[in-house]
Amino acid sequence: MTRTSLIRRKGFLLLGLILAACPPRPSTGGEADSYESTVARWTAQADVYQMEDMRAKFAATLVSDAFRRAWVREQARRLELGPSQVEELSRKQKAEGEAHTVFMLGMFVDPPKDNKLGPSSNWQVTLVVPGAELSPEHIEDMGRPTENQRMLFPFLDGFWRIYRLTFPVVKTPGPWTLRIASEIGVANLIYLEPLGGQGAGSPHGIPTSRIAPEGNL
Repeated sequence: MTRTSLIRRKGFLLLGLILAACPPRPSTGGEADSYESTVARWTAQADVYQMEDMRAKFAATLVSDAFRRAWVREQARRLELGPSQVEELSRKQKAEGEAHTVFMLGMFVDPPKDNKLGPSSNWQVTLVVPGAELSPEHIEDMGRPTENQRMLFPFLDGFWRIYRLTFPVVKTPGPWTLRIASEIGVANLIYLEPLGGQGAGSPHGIPTSRIAPEGNL
């Protein structure tokens, strides 16, 4: 084993020890006072274990109407946008929300060569809603998260990959489950009230203090 492989393996084992005690966390939805709290409320997380070894971690933010409104407010504040710019940004977000259901997904898989989605991936993604199971219309591989993306979605780590998942628009009340499955195991990311919700506070043990100065979804 090379020195680089040894360092990487030690780093992954340390990460596994830190995160091993984290149970799956569903999203409760709801409006929030801050962008950070909104991200937390609309993010679900799940891990995949093989025997006692953690093999994969997944966390995804449902880009809901409430999340879009919070994102527009944050962009307006950080970029000091004028009223016409805010109106245009809101219009675009509303139009996309009416046409698609979108998730921002972060994933980390051991070994790193399997840390990918798409046609050649071992992992299959579906969105399970009452009465239907949907496949993604599009999976956009956004690569390793930038610092700006990590500020927008604080559950991301530098070793993760980030994907933008686009599904057909869903109007069915929840719960919804974003299911990511392979022969290794299945991760079920659960959204209890995807079309609303009145969850109070953040039920997630993820950091939510970093805010992006700029950038897009």
